Order: sequence, then structure tokens, then C-alpha cells
Amino acid sequence: MLSRRDVLSLVNENLANRVAATQESLSSAEVENRKVTRKNQELVQVLLELTNKAEAQREDIGDGELKDRLEALERENKSRRARWRTLKDVVGSVIVGSGVDWARNEELCSLVMDED
Repeated sequence: MLSRRDVLSLVNENLANRVAATQESLSSAEVENRKVTRKNQELVQVLLELTNKAEAQREDIGDGELKDRLEALERENKSRRARWRTLKDVVGSVIVGSGVDWARNEELCSLVMDED
């Protein structure tokens, strides 16, 4: 019984050490997550400022023909982006469905994973 108790005591100690290490890792991850969240909020503010500045510049365009051309180019760009997104999704699906180990290949991983 003493031998069994000693073994169980060692197992308990190992498990307690693992729990402590996991909690420490979780705590570090939470701190890092908070830092990244703050940085993300700062970047969103900068993005909003730049967007507002771009909108203001667009409204300052006095030439109607130039405004129409800009709007047409924006519609074309939106259409092309949608087409690109569809093609990228199809390619990613084909790669995943093929059974190839895409996670270990940087190029395939970038095709499958969504950076947006």
C-alpha cells in the first residue's frame, strides 16, 4: 500500500505541475491577446481616419465626368474582387479536397487559408 501511495503521490505531483504550467501558459496567452486587441483597436482607428480622409477627398472632386469615371472604376474593382474571391475559394476547396498535406506547404497553405 505504501508503494502504491508513493506512485499515486508522484502521479499527482506530475499532474499538478502540468496544470500549473498550463495555467501559466493560458495566462501568458491572455496577456498577449489583450496586447494584440489593443493594437488592433489602434489600427482600426487609423483605418477609419484614412477612410474618412479618402471620402472627403472624393467629395472634393468637382468634375462630374471624373467622379463618374471613378465610380465606374470602383464598381469594376468590386466586381473583379468578387470574382477573385470566388476563384480563390474554389482553388482552396480543390486543394483541401485533394488529400494533399497542404498545411506543411507554405504556398498551398496561403491558398487555402483566408488572410481576409
